[in-house]
Amino acid sequence: GGEVHGRLAFIGRFNGPKGERAAALFEHVFPPLLREHAALRVALIGGELDHLPATGKAALGALQAEFGARVEQPGRVAPALQQRVRTDYDLGAIAARVLTVYESARMKKAVPGFIPVLMYHKIPDAPLASKHQIFVTKDNFAKHLAYFQQQKFTPITFLDYQAFASGRRPLAEFPRRPIILTFDDGYVDNYTNLLPLMQQAGYRGVLYLLGDFDVRYNYWDVDTNPTEPRSDI
Repeated sequence: GGEVHGRLAFIGRFNGPKGERAAALFEHVFPPLLREHAALRVALIGGELDHLPATGKAALGALQAEFGARVEQPGRVAPALQQRVRTDYDLGAIAARVLTVYESARMKKAVPGFIPVLMYHKIPDAPLASKHQIFVTKDNFAKHLAYFQQQKFTPITFLDYQAFASGRRPLAEFPRRPIILTFDDGYVDNYTNLLPLMQQAGYRGVLYLLGDFDVRYNYWDVDTNPTEPRSDI
């Protein structure tokens, strides 16, 4: 290989069994590395070098005598590095990442395929003269629901999925053909037309409401194109 540049950091305490391993590194590992790579440095970070066993102190002395300033002893860990370790290796954060991997693997085993996620917007009484055509009329949506029932689809929500993934609900209850129905923006017709149809079918869905309660209609359509029909929210 080519020349190695940079700093090889040894971070931790140097007492007890760790001190014995540090002594072995000082005597057998670091010297040949530093001889082979002239641009490489070693930083001993963490302190308690006084607690090294006698063999470790002797090996460290020989290492410093041969390589001088290339063997650094910063002493205490820099605050920025301390914060990075706390952030990246916080026990709660690590546990959360491990749990996420476990839940993902658990669901992949239980659901080897994919879960269809359908996105709807407006559910008006009649077709809208809209450029974007992001609507399904009430009658057509009723046909969608009838098709889902005929094909044995079971609508679930993302919270349902998380409950199965986390083990709060047994995987034995996970539907054979799950589907997720989502509805954007929170139009009034979602309440007047959509809700009764969903209740009649016994279906669940995910409604994404706008965070700004002052928005009362689809101004992003109407303000850019006055011919767009206004849809109340």
